[in-house]
Amino acid sequence: MILRFSLNLILIIAFYPSNAQLNQKEEIKVWSENEQIMWKDFIFKQDSPNGHKAISLVNIKVKGFWDESLPNFIVTATFNRNESWTVDTTSVNLLTHETLHFDIAELYARKIRKGVLGLREQKEKKIDKYNDLISKLLDCFEEQEVLFDKETSHGVYKELQIKWLSRVSKQLKSLDDYGFDEDIF
Repeated sequence: MILRFSLNLILIIAFYPSNAQLNQKEEIKVWSENEQIMWKDFIFKQDSPNGHKAISLVNIKVKGFWDESLPNFIVTATFNRNESWTVDTTSVNLLTHETLHFDIAELYARKIRKGVLGLREQKEKKIDKYNDLISKLLDCFEEQEVLFDKETSHGVYKELQIKWLSRVSKQLKSLDDYGFDEDIF
């Protein structure tokens, strides 16, 4: 039996509509190995503030519920098309950079899914344990996003970006078992 619950940590838990509604709006893209973001997904119109050529709004959304008397979570890495923009739709390097932001979000979504599964396997019932895990991993995600931009100078240093691409790809592959399951909707 599945019962829904709400947590007091509003910043961590974001409730969102069903997958069918997401597709109808075409506003939010859920990370998929089979469908990368493309320049046409950047639909917000924006002048170039601070010299930036593109911004992608990526998030990790966490939806909590009770499943078999234990807390459980649906965790998705999302890309908001309406809040993402670019002034350069020709740069492959820039698109790779923005895609890597989305991939880093999926990497941390997988880490959260793995951690939640570990707590569920231990039959942990205390929501605080799950919240602590999720909070720490969301903090790590934000730190990695900042570090990625800093180390690659927002994609300017192509060699460093290639290293990030390799590292993130390997980590995603190592966490394949924790990929998003679209069948849960």
